[in-house]
Amino acid sequence: MMIQVFHRYNARQMANFTVYADFVMDFYPRAEQLDPRLLGEYSSLLQRTFGASVLQPLPRYLFWRKAALGQYLKPTLILLMGDVEAQDWLVQNSML
Repeated sequence: MMIQVFHRYNARQMANFTVYADFVMDFYPRAEQLDPRLLGEYSSLLQRTFGASVLQPLPRYLFWRKAALGQYLKPTLILLMGDVEAQDWLVQNSML
């Protein structure tokens, strides 16, 4: 979703939303949505990857979704981290 936000709004436009609900009402109806089952698997994988409560590493957890999730995350990671760091992170997390 973040890459859709980055492509649709610039910083000034985002700052004009003083109420979060107004932003959601503007953005969400036009946002590309994923199939609910796929979204659930991505959500679980994201929580497992970024969540603070991850106690045990499971490198093969939802391995069949990692490469596809990496493709969704890559444009956002590049914008936030730069090309080299994003590529390194994706490789380290088996998302290529």
